[in-house]
Amino acid sequence: MYCTEHSLVLSWAPATKDLTVCEKMCDASFSSGSFGLPWPDLNDGLFYSDVVAPSDCGLTLIDFYSTKHKNSAPSPGWLQRIQNGQITIDGMVGKEPNTILRIGAELVYHRFPWREPDAPYLLEILYEDDDMIALNKPSGLQVLPGGLYQQRTVLTQLQWWASRQNFSVTSQGSHPVPVHRLGRGTSGILLCAKTKQAKTCLAAYFADGTSLVEGKRHFADEHPYQHGDYQEENYKDLPSASKWFTQG
Repeated sequence: MYCTEHSLVLSWAPATKDLTVCEKMCDASFSSGSFGLPWPDLNDGLFYSDVVAPSDCGLTLIDFYSTKHKNSAPSPGWLQRIQNGQITIDGMVGKEPNTILRIGAELVYHRFPWREPDAPYLLEILYEDDDMIALNKPSGLQVLPGGLYQQRTVLTQLQWWASRQNFSVTSQGSHPVPVHRLGRGTSGILLCAKTKQAKTCLAAYFADGTSLVEGKRHFADEHPYQHGDYQEENYKDLPSASKWFTQG
């Protein structure tokens, strides 16, 4: 389904009979335009943290990484990283591979910045209100960090956009967040919540299969938010919405 400014439709089916959804025409609420900053040549790299467990007490620095993270690099590779100063022990650079580790020591490995594969960066705004923003995600752009794409994602562009907009919603944090997943190769509508309450509600609807896409331009005027304490969700557990919001 191809969704434009004149065909975008979002509505929710109530989860219970006690919840009422008021739908109305809301032309004035739809936004136009796009945002996005070109990607830098290199990302910021990554930091991986470990804490030395009692069972690891007495291991040397090189033994720890070559056994605990042998799938990331062979022993010579970890030796090179240690000598490059890419690993710290309790905040201090550890360049001696035979350093004996103590229980509770915090180890941090810094993966140097790298150039990520090419990806689009512009995002079209289809709809925006105080609770959410609907974006037209292009094919080739990953929603959340993963694999080789740690910076070139929708989430990063949302963070950059929010910082330029002086975005501030106390209940959510510093920027809007996606409430569902779309594959990197999938183009379509991506919903992002501006508040914790909106994120909880929208993610629940997608997970329950109660989100609908119809052939007219409507939007729920009142969101039937669920009440109760908000529990922060892990991004990787967000439901997939490709079957609802995609364009061919």
